Amino acid sequence: GAVVEGRDIGTVVFPDAAVKVFLTASDEERARRRARDEAAASRESDVEAVRADLARRDSLDSGRAASPLVAAPDAILVDSTERSVDEVVAAIVEAFERRETPA
Repeated sequence: GAVVEGRDIGTVVFPDAAVKVFLTASDEERARRRARDEAAASRESDVEAVRADLARRDSLDSGRAASPLVAAPDAILVDSTERSVDEVVAAIVEAFERRETPA
């Protein structure tokens, strides 16, 4: 058992993984978080420039022929916008437990 993250882990690298989570957030939230991380590392950043860079990367990754950025059909989708880390973990656990409940 392991936890692995990446843009094509659930679709290409480990397509048969028992649990897959597709974690997302709004473009604005992702840019704000990245800019905050850059500032914490004493690197200059501009939220709008970071947002544009993330959008460019997402577009490239989503449109590429090999290993495009897409959610696996059986992935648990979790939007982390306006959620703390603890709330995201709880949402993943809850979704997994709901998913595993026998019919």
